[in-house]
Amino acid sequence: MAKERKTPPAAPDPGRVAVADRTAALPLTLRVSPTSDPAAWRAAGGHPTCEGCVAHCCRYVCVEIDRPRAKWQYDQIHWMLLHADVAVFEGPDGKWFTEFRTRCSQLTAENRCAAYASRPALCRSYEVENCPVWNEGDQHRVRFESAEEFAAWLDGRRIDWRYKNGRPERVAPDGRPLPPPRRRPPARGPGPARSGGAGRGRGRSPRG
Repeated sequence: MAKERKTPPAAPDPGRVAVADRTAALPLTLRVSPTSDPAAWRAAGGHPTCEGCVAHCCRYVCVEIDRPRAKWQYDQIHWMLLHADVAVFEGPDGKWFTEFRTRCSQLTAENRCAAYASRPALCRSYEVENCPVWNEGDQHRVRFESAEEFAAWLDGRRIDWRYKNGRPERVAPDGRPLPPPRRRPPARGPGPARSGGAGRGRGRSPRG
C-alpha cells in the first residue's frame, strides 16, 4: 500500500493577517507597513500608518482604575480577571487600567469605521504614533490575563491580599470592607437613689 504523502502547509502571506473578532492579548504582532518590520521600515524613511492594520484600536476598551493598595482593591481585580476577555495592566506611567477586549459595533468586515464622519472625539484624537504596534519599548509594567497570574504576582511580592474565611466580615455597598464595629460598654444598672423630689431642692436631704 502506497504511503500517503502529506502536503506541507503553505507559508503565510506576510501581507495578510487573520484576526478573530475577539482580539488576542496586547501587544499584537501586526503588519502595518510595506514590510513586516515597522522599525526597519521607519529607518528606511517611512512613517507610522494605519494602512493594512486590523483596526487594533477598535477592538478593546480601557478604563482607568485606582492603583491597588488595599485588600478590597486586590479582591476586585481578582474578580475582574475571573471574566473572559478581560485584562488588567499597569502602564509605563504607573496608571492602572482594566482592558475589555470587545469589538466596536461600527467596525466593518474590511476593518473600516462605518461611523467615521461622526466618530467620538476620543477616536479623532487618537494618533497612530501612540498605537502599540508602532510605539517602541514596553507597553506595560505589569499585565495580567488571568486571576491566577495576578494571585501569583501578589504572592511573589508577599502581599497579604486574601480575606480570612474568604470574605470580609462587613462590606460597604461599593464592595469595600468596613472596620469591625466598636464594642459598646455594658449597660449600667440604675444609679443610687437620690433623696428629695424634683425642683431646686432635688438631691438635698429632707432635713435641710
